[in-house]
Amino acid sequence: MKYRVKQLLEMRSPRAQQVYALVRRAKRLVRDATPMLFITQMAVRLSVGCVLRGDVTGDATGVVFVAPPSAGNLGDQAMLDSFCQNSSVRPTVVYDSRSGFSKTRSDVAGEVMLRGVHSGSIRRQVAAMRAIAKLAGKGGALAVAGADIIDGVYHARSVVALWTLLETAQRRGVECRVVGFSWSPRVLPAVQRAAVRAADAGVSLIARDAISRDRMLELGVAPVTSAADMVFMRRPQVDEVPPLFVSEAPFAIVNMNPVVSASDVQMDRYISVLSLLRSRGLEVILLPNAAADIVGHERLRQRAEATGVDQIWSVSKLPTVDEVLNLCARATITVTGRMHLAILSLTSGTPAVAVSYQGKVAGMMAMMGTPERCVEPSDLSSVVTLELVSRILELSLAGDRVDVSRARALAMLNFSGFPRGANR
Repeated sequence: MKYRVKQLLEMRSPRAQQVYALVRRAKRLVRDATPMLFITQMAVRLSVGCVLRGDVTGDATGVVFVAPPSAGNLGDQAMLDSFCQNSSVRPTVVYDSRSGFSKTRSDVAGEVMLRGVHSGSIRRQVAAMRAIAKLAGKGGALAVAGADIIDGVYHARSVVALWTLLETAQRRGVECRVVGFSWSPRVLPAVQRAAVRAADAGVSLIARDAISRDRMLELGVAPVTSAADMVFMRRPQVDEVPPLFVSEAPFAIVNMNPVVSASDVQMDRYISVLSLLRSRGLEVILLPNAAADIVGHERLRQRAEATGVDQIWSVSKLPTVDEVLNLCARATITVTGRMHLAILSLTSGTPAVAVSYQGKVAGMMAMMGTPERCVEPSDLSSVVTLELVSRILELSLAGDRVDVSRARALAMLNFSGFPRGANR
């Protein structure tokens, strides 16, 4: 429903979009006000403490995994897949009922739908945390996919609830871990304090890049392990995948993130990249990483054609992760505004240039040893960026492929030694 509202607003006047943005901002100010966060924290601590009153004893042999918030995002889907593929025991997966995920996995011990995991009223959030604690108390271990939500930038109240759940469960004997997350430079004090308390209680924190780790350490959240994103360990789930795009000519994958590229000015910067790729003889496929990308891609394609840049193809549905891996393995280069599409491209051996977004992309590219391949949105059409894309194209067309062995070794830190009882 929310995605449909966004689609309709993109076709409305700028004034309507401004009003919608103001309404959302007002709702967030009320939702994330300090008294609301304090009430949520106290309610979760009391409720979870009652569920785990007897304390959990012995080593954990079962894992409860709180999935990322949205099935309409390939990154969240790939993170879920990777955890299920690489966990030392089959996890019981908890989904938010609004996430869009379906209970269809065969590689898990169980699947549970709960309202209020990542959003909702205080009452629903407290009930969800209580239910998760009850499940974790039986297995003895709890993991949360931190992604780009655990710093509270999107929904502070639900994140305070999760941090409080982790802290309380850890103190009651549940082995807790937060995996695969980024940390923003702008974090509410209430979220910061909740993270500090969880770390002090012994919750294991596995950041997906060194920049996020350093930001947390500066705030007094310690210890934090610097790893790599779980998606580097995501393997194909099926042997054969019908190709999304068939071309005898070399082709490039391009993705535009509407969060940072909704303006006409930024679209024109993307068109400069499209023009370069076409001038080098590559066809271009606009590939969505999230459902929200699709409308913007069609606008970009139409705008490019109006300026004389042709042979631009737009995928009109959200592909599966396996379809993306198949496509990336055959592509020459990927230019993307989404971090996980860059990771899926790199794991397929195809070089990627990523548009900077919330600092998490910079940390990933620095870990890969190619920090110059993370570019600021305003620099996308600069001479330096276009020359960078040209150099990468030459190497890729000559057969150069990306080595992700170090990234995969770091990504395994998300899973290693967890839970303790399953690794003896």
